[in-house]
Amino acid sequence: MTVASAERTHRRFAAGMRVARLPVNAPLAAAGLLLGLLLGGCGQMPRFPAHPVQTDSQRLAFDLDHDGNEDYWQDVGRDGRKTTLHFDDDGDGRPDAAVRLDAPPPDDVLHVLIVLDGVPFEVIRDLYAEGRFRLFPPPSRLISVFPALTDLALARAFDAGPCLGYEALHYDISRNRLSNGNDVYLSGRNEPWTAGVDYRCSTNWDVLAYLDPSAVWRHEMDRFLHTIRAADSGRVCLYTVATAGLGTRGGRQAIRQYLATIDDLCEQITHERRGQVRFTLFADHGHGLTACKRVIFKPLLREAGFRVTDTIRQDSDVVIPAYGLVTSAVMHTLQPDKVADAILQHEATDLVMYRRVRFTDQPLSWASQTNSDDPDAAFVVRSRDAEAHIRMFGGGVLYEPLTGDPLKLVPVLLRLATEGKTASKGPVADRDWFEATVDHEYPDALYRIRCALEKGTLVENPADLIVSLKEGYAFGSAFFSAICRVESTHGALSRGSSTTFIMSNAVPLPQNLRVDDVPGLLGLDAPD
Repeated sequence: MTVASAERTHRRFAAGMRVARLPVNAPLAAAGLLLGLLLGGCGQMPRFPAHPVQTDSQRLAFDLDHDGNEDYWQDVGRDGRKTTLHFDDDGDGRPDAAVRLDAPPPDDVLHVLIVLDGVPFEVIRDLYAEGRFRLFPPPSRLISVFPALTDLALARAFDAGPCLGYEALHYDISRNRLSNGNDVYLSGRNEPWTAGVDYRCSTNWDVLAYLDPSAVWRHEMDRFLHTIRAADSGRVCLYTVATAGLGTRGGRQAIRQYLATIDDLCEQITHERRGQVRFTLFADHGHGLTACKRVIFKPLLREAGFRVTDTIRQDSDVVIPAYGLVTSAVMHTLQPDKVADAILQHEATDLVMYRRVRFTDQPLSWASQTNSDDPDAAFVVRSRDAEAHIRMFGGGVLYEPLTGDPLKLVPVLLRLATEGKTASKGPVADRDWFEATVDHEYPDALYRIRCALEKGTLVENPADLIVSLKEGYAFGSAFFSAICRVESTHGALSRGSSTTFIMSNAVPLPQNLRVDDVPGLLGLDAPD
């Protein structure tokens, strides 16, 4: 059976699921298993020689047609980047045509964007140091959103507007009820960014990405090659979901392996198109690289007098959507401060965040609070023994530790003061905060927390309280936890989940970026 016919068969199978409006994930797993049987070993993988025929300090030589003669050469700069490609046009074993990779590309060159799901910056940095991805300059740090989740991050990267909720299963504020998570997921309604992508396999395949990620990976690589080869010029954007499953099930080593495949793909296509192609690679978020056990908050909340339910009808009600399995949790409640008191008693809780004033039809607007000393116009961050407030003040961002220092930003404030970027305990410009905390334990925390809690920035239905978990813990679907051993996941405010990468040989990039910076740098227009 061909890949195309397998996908058509699965699409017909999945269509029946959509009609049924399934309330649980088990039928999705059945669909994934069926698809795995249909796919088998389908799909071609990119192949590029791991080692050249010969090397010297400045040039790599390859015999790609295996006739015993060198036919492709890559010049290497002092920094290890591949700067010039040479091709043998007449078969005499000597270089003829040359293409410069370190020069601005022609206007009509094909630009391929590859979007990966879940790559910690440290993993790509280590691979680069080992000699991988040398068609590119070194990777830049890319700071994701919080919670560090795919749809939220890519909606920002493609300037696609807010998602409905943090995940497909979300609390609808206006209707006072949980969404049908499977229906929203299969329809793609929580993925506004996909309108800007040329290839993304059907969402019906996504469960298989966790059950048998290698099968989906082979299929996606086959489709990547077909899509790129069919393009003449302009921009082609490709997204892979299989990397999410590979990283979740296999951790660091699996992430290294799939990145090596992407490097091979870039090398192979660059050779096939005789250098007339450029690439930009980036990921949506990082990964914790720690095996996780599932957290259950319900007993703790019940003990504190709360009722975990699907709607909010009284002060004691708490709604906690649980869909994936990630290192964050969102909660909807009329009493975020008291819910925080309870959640902070759990061993898995690192931080809780909420607004001083609960969301109403006229929520807090960060952009409009240019000079507010109202104590209610603040975002609260708490750990078990510390509390701080975040406010806009005097055109800057004010971090106010009340007891302790939950975000560990006091040393950063002192350093900024010595650099003349703030008065003692005063506000700091937003971009100064970003640059000062890009490699912090909680990167760019002040900006990311307020975006997470605002209406219409990341989501249309913001939570009243968000929990960031410690490494080794995850919250979400019991079903997902049962079918998949989680060796690594993401979502938390911490550096591992928050920091990923972007690299390009098509456009110059700064060393550090927010995911919000990506559309402007790559010219990604907001999709319809």
